[in-house]
Amino acid sequence: MYYSMLIILLSFLPESLQPWYSSCSQGNWEAAMEEAGAVYAADSTDVEALAAMYIASALRTGFETGTDLSAEPFLPDSQTSLTLAARGVLLMSGPDYDPENAEEQLNESIRQDSDNVLALYLLGTL
Repeated sequence: MYYSMLIILLSFLPESLQPWYSSCSQGNWEAAMEEAGAVYAADSTDVEALAAMYIASALRTGFETGTDLSAEPFLPDSQTSLTLAARGVLLMSGPDYDPENAEEQLNESIRQDSDNVLALYLLGTL
């Protein structure tokens, strides 16, 4: 059952971020950070990889204030399910704390792609 769910869950991600999601699904946030970081290092215009790095960082620190990544580069333009989820994460902690807007961003992420179980998890965490 785990493998069939994993295959379904991976459908919302670009292929390059599937190892990141696998690490997230195992709760290995450090490995997830490294995997997303490697994708971002290979292509610094990949806003999905930047979003993945931010999500893994926030989950690694337990949404503590001062999570060290800036989500600004993907905030204004990108409207993918993953970047919307990352925008929700940004609003779940730190100086921009806004739980109502975070909930709105996470719900929009889920509306865009109901297979984004990570957004569902983040919504439950919120």
